Amino acid sequence: MIRNLQHFALSVPDVEAGRRFYETFGLKAESRGERLALRCAGRDQDQVLLSEGARRRLHHLSFGTNGSDLAATKAKLEAAGVRLIDPPGAGLPGGLWFADPDGTIVNLQVAEAAAVNADPAARINAPGDFRRLGARGAPARGAVTRPRRLGHVLLFTPDVDRIVAFYTGMLGMRLSDEVRGVIAFLRTGGDSDHHVLAFAKSERPGFHHASFEVGSLDEIVLGASHVTDAGYRSAWGLGRHVIGSNFFHYLRDPCNGMAEYFWKFLYLPTLKTLTSLLNSRVHCLISARRETTTSNFVWKRRPTRRAIMKSFGRHCRRQLRGGWNGRQTTVVISCPARWRGKRSAGQMAPKVWPSCVRESPATEMSIQ
Repeated sequence: MIRNLQHFALSVPDVEAGRRFYETFGLKAESRGERLALRCAGRDQDQVLLSEGARRRLHHLSFGTNGSDLAATKAKLEAAGVRLIDPPGAGLPGGLWFADPDGTIVNLQVAEAAAVNADPAARINAPGDFRRLGARGAPARGAVTRPRRLGHVLLFTPDVDRIVAFYTGMLGMRLSDEVRGVIAFLRTGGDSDHHVLAFAKSERPGFHHASFEVGSLDEIVLGASHVTDAGYRSAWGLGRHVIGSNFFHYLRDPCNGMAEYFWKFLYLPTLKTLTSLLNSRVHCLISARRETTTSNFVWKRRPTRRAIMKSFGRHCRRQLRGGWNGRQTTVVISCPARWRGKRSAGQMAPKVWPSCVRESPATEMSIQ
């Protein structure tokens, strides 16, 4: 089972041009023999590997897992007739190497995701709600954008359904969203971003873009301005995606591929993580006004029942219990029995399938 995204590797006609682009983008370059490695500041993990080739192409993808999952995946691949190969070059990590149905070389190694440079939560003023008192909110003039981590990669494929079946069936990834036959978004096993790997329909396999997380909307704007001021082209942005819910800006690299800055990505916890939070007195409340409570989801206005179910998604059974009690009510989303856990005496702990934690235009969601 894939647990995390380690790095992606590209062959490019001019490695030095690639170095200049990614350093301008905010990554740090380190030599790796015949390859150039690029890392995010403060993160002890290669994120991009560049090597010389006749044209730009995806050389390989590398994912991390644990020892038991690596052994189980090896047995599954061998049983399905997937041929294991040697690493395609010196100095590459160990683990399993094989090709997916599109011919993309994939590496699965025993590796944890390295720690990410984290900042304290920003204090943001909103109409009638002032969290930042007497302090400047604008970044310093000339501030440099430094991406924190590689978040996801999007590839082209001639057959979306076939490639999704391979990564979910063989490698344990999970489908988060899709437009059937057109584009699909996959997340890892365990707690995960909405997607770490995506596939879009095209005539042939290829690399579309890689996306890197930054710390604020300001960092997206400043980073994009710095890259375009250096002579590179903007591809798309500033904008905000519906799927993933993130702010974004895409920049063209020297080979006409794309690198993306993103911020505020949708995160999907596992049922185990969510149950742990819920059993720690995190309740699901619906309120027409801001309440001083340890709520799981706080609605800024009184929603309809249809809006409630739309927010929680189609994976839960469509059973909604509870009624309006003045201006506040508690709602329990009923799930299949195998998802339910024990409840403390007198505690209402709604059990929610993790895929259902989604944003809605009428809502503000928070887990405190």
